[in-house]
Amino acid sequence: MQTLNGEPVSFPAISPSGSRERKKVQLSLLASLAFFLCLANFAKVQLAKVEAFLPVCQTALIVIELITAVLLFGQFRIQRARSLLILTGGYLFSAAMAVVHLLSFPNLFGLAGLAGVGQQTAAWLYFLWHGGFSAFIIGYARLRSSKHDALSEGSAIVYNLCTVTVTVAVLVIGFALLTTKGHDLLPVIMRGNLDAPAKFFVALATWLLNFAALLTLCSGRPQTVLDLWLMWVVCAWLFDTALASVLNHGRYDVGWYAGRIYGLAAAGYVLVQLLLEQSRWYTQLARLHDRRIAENAHRLDLADRRLALAQRTVATGFWDWDLASGKVTWSSELFRLFGLDAAAAVASFETWRSIIHPEDLSGAKARIDEAVRTRQPLFSRYRVIHPGGEVRWIEALGESFHDGHGQGLRMSGICIDVTGRMRTEEALRESEARYRTLLRQAPDGIFVADADGRYQIVNEMGGQMLGYSHEEFLGMSFPDILAPEELSRFQDHLQLYRDTSIGHTISSEWCFRRKDGSVFVGEVMGRRLSDGRLQAILRDVTQRRQSERQLRLQAEILSRIGDGVNLVSCADGCIVYVNAAFEALFGYEAGELLGRPAAILDAADASLSEARARTIIDSLRAEGCWQGDVLNRRKDGSCFWSNASITTRDFPGWGAVWLSVQRDITPRKQFEAALAERDNLLRIISDNVEEHIWIMDRQHRIQFANPPMMDIERADGQFFGPDVCNLLGRTELEIFGDNSESRDLYQSNEKVMSTGLAAITEECIPTRRGLRNMLASRYPFRNGAGEVNGLVGVARDITERKEAETARLIAVERQRDTLVREVHHRIKNHLQGVIGLLRNAITVNPGVADPLEATIARIRTIAEVYGLQSHPGESQIRLNALTRKAIAGSDSTAVFEAVANTGEFPLLQEDTVLLALMINELVTNAGKHRVAPSSDRPVTVRLEEDAQGARIEIAGGPARLPQGFDYAKRQGFGTGLELVAALLPEKRMRLTYRQTGDKVVASLELRPASPLPPDAPIER
Repeated sequence: MQTLNGEPVSFPAISPSGSRERKKVQLSLLASLAFFLCLANFAKVQLAKVEAFLPVCQTALIVIELITAVLLFGQFRIQRARSLLILTGGYLFSAAMAVVHLLSFPNLFGLAGLAGVGQQTAAWLYFLWHGGFSAFIIGYARLRSSKHDALSEGSAIVYNLCTVTVTVAVLVIGFALLTTKGHDLLPVIMRGNLDAPAKFFVALATWLLNFAALLTLCSGRPQTVLDLWLMWVVCAWLFDTALASVLNHGRYDVGWYAGRIYGLAAAGYVLVQLLLEQSRWYTQLARLHDRRIAENAHRLDLADRRLALAQRTVATGFWDWDLASGKVTWSSELFRLFGLDAAAAVASFETWRSIIHPEDLSGAKARIDEAVRTRQPLFSRYRVIHPGGEVRWIEALGESFHDGHGQGLRMSGICIDVTGRMRTEEALRESEARYRTLLRQAPDGIFVADADGRYQIVNEMGGQMLGYSHEEFLGMSFPDILAPEELSRFQDHLQLYRDTSIGHTISSEWCFRRKDGSVFVGEVMGRRLSDGRLQAILRDVTQRRQSERQLRLQAEILSRIGDGVNLVSCADGCIVYVNAAFEALFGYEAGELLGRPAAILDAADASLSEARARTIIDSLRAEGCWQGDVLNRRKDGSCFWSNASITTRDFPGWGAVWLSVQRDITPRKQFEAALAERDNLLRIISDNVEEHIWIMDRQHRIQFANPPMMDIERADGQFFGPDVCNLLGRTELEIFGDNSESRDLYQSNEKVMSTGLAAITEECIPTRRGLRNMLASRYPFRNGAGEVNGLVGVARDITERKEAETARLIAVERQRDTLVREVHHRIKNHLQGVIGLLRNAITVNPGVADPLEATIARIRTIAEVYGLQSHPGESQIRLNALTRKAIAGSDSTAVFEAVANTGEFPLLQEDTVLLALMINELVTNAGKHRVAPSSDRPVTVRLEEDAQGARIEIAGGPARLPQGFDYAKRQGFGTGLELVAALLPEKRMRLTYRQTGDKVVASLELRPASPLPPDAPIER
């Protein structure tokens, strides 16, 4: 499918065939077939010889096929498909062969025809003609379905046409020479006007070639409309060949005449269809053309309306000036801009001159003349006066056009109403003038900088404040005038100014450095302008800061007025001034204390009051001040404590006075008394308990210790005695010396203070009574802020309890050993009886000797294990001894090797019998399954153990693991391994097999049931 101006346009040569086209071709084929069947019965009927029939029929066929070839070539030029070029060559071949056939027909052009023509020439040319055309159709169909059909862009159309034409000419000339010069070499197919027998086979071959062309067209995918037309043509050729060469008798019979008619119809079918399709295509193009004209007219009208709307919207008018004729054309909007009525006014230079402001006329005309003369674009700005007197600013833009000799032809352009812009610019100029005046007269420094902080505008006051001229400022930025200590926060504030919304003011204070190096404090009010620049107003606030400091000092004094303040005359000791807080503190009404002696406020008796007064006065005379706690008496007689600060001052009107500031401290005194009472109670309790109590600071120094702590033995073997001061301030290393025990104590204390978690541990401490077992509890000691400042420790002597527990365990162990020996004795007797019964079974039934011997070995192993448990003094079975006993219980001789270890593996009591049975089975298997059972190489058993785990490796050889053996998947097991797998506790033990040289090694790994960290505290 091709497109023309965006519309789909179809060409019959490549259009896919639809159901409508297929039905049309099918109906025409059925009609042709019916006509053929009707004529087939009368094919041999001889008719009269019509001399003019063949020339007329052949001439029409030649003309039709040449026209068809021309039309197909036109399709080839459009589609650039090689298959269409092949089909064009087929029609050229058919037309050329029709010409040669017509010239060679006997007695048509002379008695003997053309030179060299024989009786068989015309007949053979007929068959070569029909067969050759079918070959071209086959070539067309095969090439159209291939990927090589499309002609490359670089291929020349003329070259391809010449190639096909030369090929057709060679074929036609070759066939003509073959049928004339080689006439005698060809079989005889015609005898006069009658058919010879050989003609049937030649005609059949031609007919089959036509049928092959039909099958090739039918098999092509996808089928186009042209394929359907060619199918009809091939069928017509089939009917032509059948009637004129197979079913007929000779020339001039019904079949001969009907065949020529079929050939003419076949030649004209494609031409008629092409012409009909071309007519339909041209009709489609005409409709598209009319539609395009209508659409373009609509678009042009729409564009005109949009242009008029655009002119009105942007206040723009178009003009055009023909320089040769002087004719001027204005758009309707331009009339409106000039204040003229488009219906009444005439577009001309005279009209234009009449509305221009007299001051702008000469300049505007000169700029137009210069633009025409220099061929430069026109730019002119002038004022026009509307008929109503309103003055508007117009901006004219234009361009002149010239011929090849430089002669001006025309000038076109636009006029824009810029009155609003001119008024805005005027307002801006006035605003800028006012702004500059404001900058000069402003009392603060005003700065305008770009987004990076580089100064662009600085007023005179800003230059005076910092000591720089305006020219010097233009090369500087914000950091250049800041004090060094302010540079660290500059970038953050600059980004803050950039990110803030337009017009929002940010106020901050900075230390600035003048040109002479002096520093002052300035307040900056900055904001971001609409154009992205930054504006800052700088104000020197040094004087304000000093005033603020004075105000803060006064505020601090005023805040102290909350305490009671009074003035006492040094001359007579009478009160001359009190504040409201002082009167409220002592319970007096306003002014009630003035003129009265200060002694009435003292709660002590007379002698003590005089002594204290002399002490205070002596201190005031010597140092000018006194401070301390005093006991006072209120008006109602109640007493309270206050903290007094007294200084000597000179006040106008009063002379020398004592200034006293007093604060009620009665709650503090009460708290101190309660604290002293509680401290005394705690000391009584700590001194009378048996537990060792101590308090330690963060540096591990003893801050408190109760009397039982005095029993601790020092590093030099001495004791601290009754004086607790001998222990205070010492650390663990100073008390016990630098040894492992004291370092363990240090680590325990440090862990509590560093983690803030309490801990309970058992320790062995040297005392007067020797080494004592202590259960020590340590708790972190925190301050008011929650920080750990030290720890509190409490240790209880549990030596007697530990000794009693040890004695009880020894007694229980003795009872256990006695019970185990008795149980072993009885079990052993029973096991010996069982072994005897099994031996008797072997004697009676030797066939079960092997499994019973294995069972006897297992029973012996169990007996050996119980024998280990019955040994006196053995609280736990050792893995080394268990392994030896398990080997001894097996029938195999094995060599045992115990590797040097770092500790004994803790074997669980419930695992002993299971482990012994598994070792017994593994040793027995290692000896039983050797390749050479009589080999003198013993089975080796290797034991590695420590407190964290153990490994028992049992190796026997020469031996090989069986084919398909996989212990993990339980494959290849014997009875012994099935027993081992059933007994194995997988959570605590793991068994693996491996081949090492000519030995099979079974590795049994043991893990502790519940590992315990070595530094885990004992839970209580």
